[in-house]
Amino acid sequence: TSAFSTRLGGVSEGYYSSLNLSFDRGDDPERVLENFKRIGASMGVNVEDMVLSKQTHTTNVRVVTAEDKGKGVMRERNYTDVDGMITNVPGICLVTSY
Repeated sequence: TSAFSTRLGGVSEGYYSSLNLSFDRGDDPERVLENFKRIGASMGVNVEDMVLSKQTHTTNVRVVTAEDKGKGVMRERNYTDVDGMITNVPGICLVTSY
């Protein structure tokens, strides 16, 4: 399954309204988390199964494992400079920004 979002349908306000999916831009983290929950629900994915990239325009690719579940949404990432991700673990949702 793959999906692309718009900014419609979220809970962020003001400059960040409505479906802001960035914890790094100054939005209320609880609102961003709720936005991830909403987009996850629309795809049948739990936020605990999402793994976010940390894009910096490199050619670095991370092999995502079950231990990475929730990184970038539910817990801190222990990696930077990751522009691509691959996994062979069923149920992991790989999240990148464009």
